[in-house]
Amino acid sequence: MEGLYYAGWDGGGTATTIECIDEVGKTLLRAKTGPLNVHGNGAEQVRQSILEALRHMSQLPGGLSAFRSLCVAGAGISGDETRAVWQNALEEGTYKGQYQLAADFEAALYGAFDGAPGMILISGTGSVCYGMNGTGGFHRCGGWGHRFDDEGSGYSIGRDVLKAVARAHDGRTNPTLLTKLLHDHWNIKDMPGLMSKAYGQDTSKKEIAALSVLCVEAFKQGDEAAAEIFETAAQSLHELLKATKTVLSLSEVALLGGLLNQETPLRNALEKRLKGDLIVREPKADAARGAALMATKI
Repeated sequence: MEGLYYAGWDGGGTATTIECIDEVGKTLLRAKTGPLNVHGNGAEQVRQSILEALRHMSQLPGGLSAFRSLCVAGAGISGDETRAVWQNALEEGTYKGQYQLAADFEAALYGAFDGAPGMILISGTGSVCYGMNGTGGFHRCGGWGHRFDDEGSGYSIGRDVLKAVARAHDGRTNPTLLTKLLHDHWNIKDMPGLMSKAYGQDTSKKEIAALSVLCVEAFKQGDEAAAEIFETAAQSLHELLKATKTVLSLSEVALLGGLLNQETPLRNALEKRLKGDLIVREPKADAARGAALMATKI
């Protein structure tokens, strides 16, 4: 029975999706467990998540001994502390097959194109473009975090919302609906209060990224500043794609992440730039399947 199955885990911030496949790629099991990021959830929570995931896998005929390899994908799951937690939990759960930890965007690419060549562009809290061509070449563009990069992401749009409000307050630009929306969202009515909130230690990157929702609302009501923000974000994302396309000579992309995986002002602005340049494909599968496909390469 040894070596019949492969498993992929897609570790999100609050939950993990598990997919198990056989040697021909047929899905045998899909399940959910808890988060896998030690830094966001603690070692004990991650230990419990790993053990629960292994219990799901053991339900297949032959149990854990029938698994040849496991690929776990997610943000923030690398590093010595995480690897120690993983090693101990896998030993406790009696998993003896091979395993590797991978970036979330790597698994997302494999899932989107079912292991075939292509590019993905992700815009959520952060942003990144990643691609693989037919000769085994890979290229990553962007995704260097909010201090260095993340242009075209929810965070960058949220930051631009704050910038638009400040510029309108000063009279450098015309008034914007974003001002009222931000005041109502944070229940703060003056610039000193907004400054304190924006720079407060308790204000997370995700809270700034969440301001992108305000930009969508203002855009729907015809706000000029909101439209400019989405045009700027679309241009930034297009630059990620152009650079990746040039390196890998690819022509197809799947758009992923909360700001691109459905019809949004950002996706619409980006697709206008892509006409005649790149073909947009719907993703074939998710990152859990992508991780399972990556497991077959270990």
